Amino acid sequence: MDVVTVVKRLLILACSQRKRPDQSLLPAIERYNGPAFQIVRKFLRTHPVEAQSLKIYVLSAKFGLIPASQPTPIYNQRMTLNQAQKLRPNALRKLERLLPNCNKLFINLGQIYWQALAGHEVIIPANISPVIAQGSSGRRQVELRDWLYNGLPDGTS
Repeated sequence: MDVVTVVKRLLILACSQRKRPDQSLLPAIERYNGPAFQIVRKFLRTHPVEAQSLKIYVLSAKFGLIPASQPTPIYNQRMTLNQAQKLRPNALRKLERLLPNCNKLFINLGQIYWQALAGHEVIIPANISPVIAQGSSGRRQVELRDWLYNGLPDGTS
């Protein structure tokens, strides 16, 4: 009998200024409504089987590194350098705990958000080659879509 290796993928996104205005708590993946979150939600809808091996975490300016399923209130807090530095120790500890359960990693953060994960490279195991989205927001969205779908149809053709 063949053994099937399940590829566990870890995706880390920065929260977005655009949020759904519902007053009730929403899972973080639903609360944040920026373009990256729209791409991820479409992937989750169109590829539910592949989505089972995907773990999604959000780096929130208010809450730190949280699972996409975490109930999140409506709030307005921008990431500052000071806030990123305050979140850094806990965010790195959480990331380190997540890494043994994955073998692929994609990180999509803006410049200030990176300060909350400064030093991440020393905790990433050698068997993981992280994909770090770079460039403009639009470029990072393309990289995110390419990484998520990785050869699967994305419904845009």
